[in-house]
This record gives sequence, structure tokens and C-alpha cells, in this order.
Amino acid sequence: MKALSGSQSGESTRDQRAALLWLMALVLLSVAALLWNTVGMNQTLVIDGRSAYPVRPIDDRDPGNHGNSVATMERQGRRLALQCEVGMAAAYPFCSLHITLAPEPRGIDLSEFSVMRIWLDATGPEPIQEVRVALGNFNPAYSKPNSVETLKNHELVYIQQSANGVIEVPMDRMSVASWWIEEHNVPLQYAGTELAHVVALDIETGANLRAGPHRIAVDRIELERKLVSPAAFRLGLLLVWLAAVSLYVVIQLVNFKRQLVESRRQQQVLAQTITSLNARSESLETLARSDPATGLLNRAGVQRALEQRLLQHGLQLFPMAVIFVDIDHFKRINDSLGHAAGDAVIAQVAAHLRHHVPHDDLVARWGGEEFLLLCPGTAGDEARSIAERLRQDIERQAWPQAIDVTCSFGITVLAAGEDWLQAIARADAAMYEAKQAGRNRVVMTPA
Repeated sequence: MKALSGSQSGESTRDQRAALLWLMALVLLSVAALLWNTVGMNQTLVIDGRSAYPVRPIDDRDPGNHGNSVATMERQGRRLALQCEVGMAAAYPFCSLHITLAPEPRGIDLSEFSVMRIWLDATGPEPIQEVRVALGNFNPAYSKPNSVETLKNHELVYIQQSANGVIEVPMDRMSVASWWIEEHNVPLQYAGTELAHVVALDIETGANLRAGPHRIAVDRIELERKLVSPAAFRLGLLLVWLAAVSLYVVIQLVNFKRQLVESRRQQQVLAQTITSLNARSESLETLARSDPATGLLNRAGVQRALEQRLLQHGLQLFPMAVIFVDIDHFKRINDSLGHAAGDAVIAQVAAHLRHHVPHDDLVARWGGEEFLLLCPGTAGDEARSIAERLRQDIERQAWPQAIDVTCSFGITVLAAGEDWLQAIARADAAMYEAKQAGRNRVVMTPA
């Protein structure tokens, strides 16, 4: 197979195309991952009447509040319903659904949760229904075991706009109740939001209550968080990009080093080959470079042409097939038909060889009835195919005075850096082997 058209620029183009495809794939994967992190990748904690979380009603009848409100609770399928008969004995009457999320002191970590949604319906004698949502966090610095009052109270007051509405509470809006801080005399370092050990969630009646029946029906509570926070996810994506860029740079450096080593090796091999050619050029320099009888290159001409090809194409010339051609029984033709007929046969063989090999190949008259073909970028099997085709064509041609003309072919392969005259000697030996085997045949010798 011919190798003259391949080049490092083609390899570079393929590498750039592959890098572009990888870049596009990484961009698409990054966009898809960001979309997934934005609209998905959620963990949802669901609380309703069928959940395993303990739920109990609380009201203001404890000794500390001295109230007379009465709270009861019932489960209606998935619904949790708080019934509260508000009395006005306490300074701040209330009723509450107290949901235990996890036992003390560990609680449950809600610090990474971003939103809480509560589907509920509140009714009562007030014209505007208020609902208070509270999260109680346990910290041994200020909390006492089995004391709901000492759980740090994070609350948000919701005013119901319509029946069966949904409360959506961003978790960063949950603030510590100022009254709780004052009441428990909490030091400043514990005054901020803490949601790492939440023990309980309370759904309570609001402020400014009137005496009479109140009802809060909770259909569902959802706590939602990202499995990977957007900030952490983007940082991870950035690290992936940095790793990809670093890997690309390393690969490019390795390729560059490999190309540099290969370039130096090629220069050394070319220098050896050119030195081998130049060492034999002095004795041929005074000769003409073409054979006047056939118009083919002569020995000096083929050497000069080969040097120019080496300078232009370098190692792309190799492997190079060397084919030696000899006209069978040529002396018999000269002796029986005369030198004019012999010259005509030589001219016809030369013309056939020149016009039936690729233009990249070099064709030379080596001497007398011998011809030399140098086929760049041609390995053994292809060289044998070329020689066999030429042999058959010569055998089938019409020749002067209806004589039969055949040729014997000897083939070898010239490797990069090898002395080309040694390869010619091998091809010549293969040609003589073809003659000894009966002529009109192709013999190939190993390199």
C-alpha cells in the first residue's frame, strides 16, 4: 500500500477532532448534570397520618401556663386533625400538634434541607386564621431531657389565605423566637439558628385567639433537600473540568514528547540513508542521468531521483519494493535476429515498464537487458502483485518479427536506513533464481 499521502498533519487533525468531540460531550454532560441538580436530585421526608412518627396534642393546661384550652387529635387516613377548644385562662392560650421526628439528644439533621411544605386547613372564630410552625432543636448546652419547653424554638407564623392551602416555608426563614431566648436566658453563642439535632415539629394555633372551637387539619408535610447541595455540586463539576483539562494537557505533552522522539529517530535514519547514497555518488557523478536508448533513468539518474524523494518525503517512502527485471534469452534474440531487433525489444520492454507502473515508482535501465523498479510505500505482497501483472502483460504482447519475449523478476524490500545497493543485490539474486527455475516467473527474497 502506498504511504506517501499520509502525514503528521493528518494525525494532528484527527487528534483535534477527537478533542473537540470530547469537549462537546463534556459540555453536554455538564449541562445535563446542572439541570439534574436544579430540578431533581432531591430527597423528600414525608410526614402524614400514616407515617411512623409519634404525634400527640399539647395545650396550655400544663402547670406553667395555667390555661384551660383542651386539645385532642385524631388520624383520618393520611390526615392529622387537631381539635382545640380554646379557653382564655392562660395569658397566651394555644393548642399544638407535636410531632416527634427523632429521639433526644441526636434528633434529625435538617440543616441541609431547603424547604418545608405543609398542606393544611385551619378554622376558628377569628376572621383571619394564623398558624405557627415551629422546629425544636436539642442542644445539651440549653436543652433538658424530656422537656419540650427547652428545645430551641425556630418558628414562622403563617396567615392562611384560603382553605386547604399549602404553606411553603424556606428553611432559611426559620428564625429563633426572641421570646424563647429571653425566657431561657440563652448565651449569645447559642442564639443563632441550629437545625442539626431537630427533635420535634409543632403545628400550633396562632396569636390573638378567641375562645371557642378551633381546628387545624394537616394532610401532608414534606421536608425537601438536595442530595448534593448546588454549591458542592458546582464545586465538584469544576474539579471534574480541572481534571479533564489537566488530563488533556498531560496527553498532549506525552504526544509531543513521542513525536519529538520519533522526529529525531527519523532524522537519524534519513541521515544514515543519505550518507549511504552519497558515499557512492562520486563514481557516478560524471555519468548522464538517463539512458539515451530507452529514455529511462540510468544508475546515476535513479540514485539522484531517490535522494530527492528521500529529502521530500522522508520515511514515508518505506517500505520500498526493489524489483529487478531481466529479459529472458536476450542473447539468443540478438544472435538470431540481430542487434536491431534486440534494441527494439529493449525499447518496447522499457516503454511498457514506464507506462504501466504508478508515477511515484522509479524505473531505470540498469544495464543491457536488465531493468530496475523502485516502488516507494510498497510492501512484499503488493510488489509481487505488480511484478506478476507486468510479467503477464509482457508475455501477452506482440513483439517484433513475432518472436516470444518473456522476463524474469526478482523482488526484495528495502527497509529504512538500509544500504540500497545491498537490496538491489538481493533482488538481482532473486532474479537469477527465477531464471534457474525456468525463467518467465517472479521470485521474492526475504529482506
